[in-house]
Amino acid sequence: MITVLILEDNDYKLKKISELLVSQHIPTQFVKMVRTVYDAECALIENLFDLLILDINVPLRQGEDTRRHGGLTLLRNIKRKGTQFNVPDHIVGITAYQDIKDEVLPSFDGQWHVLYFDPSSDDWEIKLTEKLSHISAAKQQRLNKNSNYQYDVAIVTALETPELAAVRKLPLEWKPPHQDANDSTIYHEGYIPSDHRNISVIAASACAMGMPHATVLASKMISHFKPRYLWMLGICAGIEGDSNLGDIVFADHCWDYGSGKYKEGAAGEIIFEQQPSQYPVDPGLKARANFLATDLSFFAKIKDEFGPAPVEAPVSLRIGPMASGAAVVSSERYLETVRKQNRKLTGLEMEAYGVMCAGVNSRAPQPQVIIAKSVCDFANAKKGDKYQPYAAYTSAKFFYYFTKDFLFARG
Repeated sequence: MITVLILEDNDYKLKKISELLVSQHIPTQFVKMVRTVYDAECALIENLFDLLILDINVPLRQGEDTRRHGGLTLLRNIKRKGTQFNVPDHIVGITAYQDIKDEVLPSFDGQWHVLYFDPSSDDWEIKLTEKLSHISAAKQQRLNKNSNYQYDVAIVTALETPELAAVRKLPLEWKPPHQDANDSTIYHEGYIPSDHRNISVIAASACAMGMPHATVLASKMISHFKPRYLWMLGICAGIEGDSNLGDIVFADHCWDYGSGKYKEGAAGEIIFEQQPSQYPVDPGLKARANFLATDLSFFAKIKDEFGPAPVEAPVSLRIGPMASGAAVVSSERYLETVRKQNRKLTGLEMEAYGVMCAGVNSRAPQPQVIIAKSVCDFANAKKGDKYQPYAAYTSAKFFYYFTKDFLFARG
């Protein structure tokens, strides 16, 4: 987890920055907020922070007026008296004035940046989020450097049939299933033969559908097998008109659409105030998926190897948000309520958020989590089991080729 020091004397900016940090899963106990240069210097003497977010116009001491370019005083002191402070690896300046940003820009160099805080634009939020993701990934890489992964890949599915069954049909060198004495889960171990090395795989299905069961299984597999990548494969609902049956949904982020607060309105009606917390996929993995999405021959191969397919439409990769909930949905009206949380919703299911949560919050060495489920229905009144085997197949085959040809390909 990264640690952040915020030097900011404006309540509104401080609130918006704090909300952004919370949305990026940085707990408040890892964030220290100060309002003066003096207090920031004291904090840097006492603690080591990964990131300093620095307002440009701030008071030097308590009781003093805001000073133009006051934040640069701290920046200069860090450069001049570096040995007195625990110098953060990253410093981001932030100001609500474009002219001030232009004036102080020369003082920020290398991996130090300055942002223009414009309440009418989300540009500063996007850039700060990217910075936080980079810092977090770099820190985790350092933590993992001396930690040993034991397996290349772990696979979690919600169902034994058809999801894990589709995985077991992949052309891996499978060993007989095994079960530990103190663990009720049955594990399937094998490897994907490759030109330069074998890719080790461990797979299992949860005891039932839903986030609690998938989260427990993912946590067990991370702790026991220490995989480099944790995949969740299987089936999901898609958005009719935006996707076809059998399309693979690659979750670029996922959330629990039931997260929020229920309260009574003025007339006694029940009101749900949503408060989703999102987990994103690793940007590098998303970039690889985006690159692959345009390779029509890749997905044609997946469909052709199934044999006579139950649908005419080609298989495609849909990269977008995936929402997880506690119940099976077969109602267009209910689906629309979920889409209001994110108009770009691509997939709906019951486990992905829990699996992502298990990966993000695990101890080092942490796996990179990939959610790739295929569309078997559209969460409407026509929902049924007919296309589940086909969807489970395309999900499993996508995993196989993506892992073999992209994740562990030489170079």
